Amino acid sequence: DPSISVTPFIDHLNLAIRDSVAVEFLLDFIAYRYQNPLINDQTGKPAHALYIFSKAQGQGKSLFTDTLTTIFGDTAVKTTTTADSLLKQNGYQYWERTWLLADEVKIGDGTRLYDNLKARISKTSDFVDPKGKASIEAKLPAQLIMTSNHEPTFIEADDRRFCIIECDTGLRDEAKENYFNEYIEWLNDEGH
Repeated sequence: DPSISVTPFIDHLNLAIRDSVAVEFLLDFIAYRYQNPLINDQTGKPAHALYIFSKAQGQGKSLFTDTLTTIFGDTAVKTTTTADSLLKQNGYQYWERTWLLADEVKIGDGTRLYDNLKARISKTSDFVDPKGKASIEAKLPAQLIMTSNHEPTFIEADDRRFCIIECDTGLRDEAKENYFNEYIEWLNDEGH
């Protein structure tokens, strides 16, 4: 709906991220997928993933992913909180949507999971072996967004796939509560 103002969302990102380049990247990241929902071998997909973290609790990471789900719809988003789900034989199914949201998934550097993520961040398809079935070529259009309360320690220094964004409004206690209550009210009434 063109009558809906996105200004509060952008203001929120500017407050929480405090880095105009990172905010611009994040908005471009979302806009690209909104404008190009169908990703295939011809169009490719941007070989980027987001890692959003906040050392402080309650700074809006989940609110951001909830907003993303509202914008794109439940069927466009797959969420996980475990590394096991991404490594199982059917783990490729998490990559079959527009977005793969991984919250607090524990990853060690140089692990099988990290190697799997690096490969699937840029691939649009992969040959997989589903349990009890013949090998198939699975489509992997999803882009990865990871959220955590910890800085990433698993990302290799020269890995350009991840955009690391710290999220902290700087607000605490009553000021934080008042701010988020007002922002959530906007989201529920006017934002979507």
